[in-house]
Amino acid sequence: MDTNFNAALYREEMLSLVNAAIKKLKAEHPDYEVFTMSLTTDFASGVSAVHFDSRASSERYLQKEAEQYQKYLQAGNLSMAEMYAPTGEIRITNPADFELPFYAEIQNESIPLEFEEEPEDEDSEEEEEDEEEASACWEEATPILKQAAAAAYQTAKSELKVDAEAFEVSYNGPDDWYYPLEQ
Repeated sequence: MDTNFNAALYREEMLSLVNAAIKKLKAEHPDYEVFTMSLTTDFASGVSAVHFDSRASSERYLQKEAEQYQKYLQAGNLSMAEMYAPTGEIRITNPADFELPFYAEIQNESIPLEFEEEPEDEDSEEEEEDEEEASACWEEATPILKQAAAAAYQTAKSELKVDAEAFEVSYNGPDDWYYPLEQ
């Protein structure tokens, strides 16, 4: 199936985005210590971004979630408490909640414009075709995102201040916004 997804261009775009984000962070926040760096692509909008978070930001965020959990437990609202239940994570795993979300972003030329349009009829064959095209794009995009994340890891470690104990780079996929790069 021809999805019009340009994998070679996507690879170039993602590597360029990573380099631009690192250069921008160095210039604007030279003392920022990166705890988590995340690369994301949204095929619905055709936008890719790089997000940064610090350990202090993650700790504050997780502390607030723990407080919400206790508040709802004490109020007897178990369904709301469940939304804030501790996960054992040491970091934020939703890039949109990072300290510096969407720090650098691009409109991908490599992603077909059809993904930007929502089908009028939710049960239409057109929606199924869009989902198949998105799935086909993800099959090609996921290995590229992993490669870009690996390059980001190496470049960030050499160019930026990173948390020596627990620096992590992640990327998104078709089913979740956070997959940690395996080292």
